Amino acid sequence: MSQTFYTPEEVASLLKLSKYTIYEMIKRNEIKASRVGRRLRIDQKDLDTYLHQGEQKAVISHSVLEPIVFIGSHDPVMANFIEGLKPKITIFPSYVGSLEGLMALYYEKSDIAGCHLFDSETETYNIPYIKRLFPGEQLFTFTFMERTIGWGYKKDSGVDPSDWSLLKNHLSLANRQRGSGTRVVLDYYLRKHGINPNLVKGYKDECSTHDETASQVHLGKRDLGLLTEDTAKKWDLSFYPLKKEPYQWVMREEFVESAACQRLDDVFKDPLFMEDIQRLRVNPFSLDSIQKIRG
Repeated sequence: MSQTFYTPEEVASLLKLSKYTIYEMIKRNEIKASRVGRRLRIDQKDLDTYLHQGEQKAVISHSVLEPIVFIGSHDPVMANFIEGLKPKITIFPSYVGSLEGLMALYYEKSDIAGCHLFDSETETYNIPYIKRLFPGEQLFTFTFMERTIGWGYKKDSGVDPSDWSLLKNHLSLANRQRGSGTRVVLDYYLRKHGINPNLVKGYKDECSTHDETASQVHLGKRDLGLLTEDTAKKWDLSFYPLKKEPYQWVMREEFVESAACQRLDDVFKDPLFMEDIQRLRVNPFSLDSIQKIRG
């Protein structure tokens, strides 16, 4: 006995709804769907069941959209941005580092991964990691902002951040956790300057956010830490710049085609909202500005 399966786009056409609405219905389990590889398919029987229940809706209210799940690198600007979106859109953030963010996206536990993973071989960010983790898949990236990363240290402390040799059994370090983009950059510089991490005081002690790193330095528990320029200013620390880097969102096709992502696009078109976040110096999100990446 043959079965008929539809793509979400085909169901959207049949019901005269947008594909974004269908994806949200699937996400809320209003319409059952099965995964075939990385694609969603809807059984004719499950579609008939839904129609017979009389639950068809042409429009999903923005107020009932499920929250967007963000997992990835911590950045104070990103945290302020998420707070500023309320009550227009709710984003649930989890700051676990860039690599863990990509892994969460791989296992489909998040909608957006926040990344700034430096690849020393190509001297580029994020794309080499995406290609290794998602071979053959199509993903999307959006450069949320450009930021400067460098040493943060107490003013009038006498610390010379340009002398890397001082990290050998002299200066103490407030370090980030393994898998964070900042830790990747630090390890790159340690290799470049021929410094054995085992000789760096505090290397094995891990901070999970830029603010935690800055607080260790601010309180005098550590001499310096690698963090963003904005974090250094926030904690009234001196700052020695090392590298400019892109902080990017990485997204799957299913999210880019969802009603939640469409709503995010709509919010950025609101002039009043753009005025509110102008001070954050972030790039305006747009479905037209995201880039396709083939793994």
